[in-house]
Amino acid sequence: MTTNACAKRGFYPENPSARLRKAIAFAAGLVLGLYSGPLHAAPWSGGDAVQGLYDALLGTMKSGKALGQSGRFTQIEPVIRRSLDIAAMARLLVGPTWASLTEAQRQQLSESFGRYMSAIYADRFDSYGGQKLEVTVTTG
Repeated sequence: MTTNACAKRGFYPENPSARLRKAIAFAAGLVLGLYSGPLHAAPWSGGDAVQGLYDALLGTMKSGKALGQSGRFTQIEPVIRRSLDIAAMARLLVGPTWASLTEAQRQQLSESFGRYMSAIYADRFDSYGGQKLEVTVTTG
């Protein structure tokens, strides 16, 4: 199969930004997948960071309607940036193309991805109905 035939079938996006959009959409799907069931974190030294994220999300949910979208974003964004390794997530999403980006492009992409993640959380965690988010410890 030729490269052009592969591109027509969607294997190789002809437009590099199409690949980035697909990667971001994939990441968004993973993030949204978190909302389909209980959230658990494996025991690790970052348990406090995860619990901090959960606490911020619950607080935002409880005040969701009064805060509005931009207020929820303002509260959630700094917590997301502290709790998640946005740069590493962006690097994994972009894949091999990351190596060809300049440092400025990498920083811009990571910054944009962080804002995008925060906006998704602000949109989805908009109201409270008794939900509980907790870090659980399992032994195995």
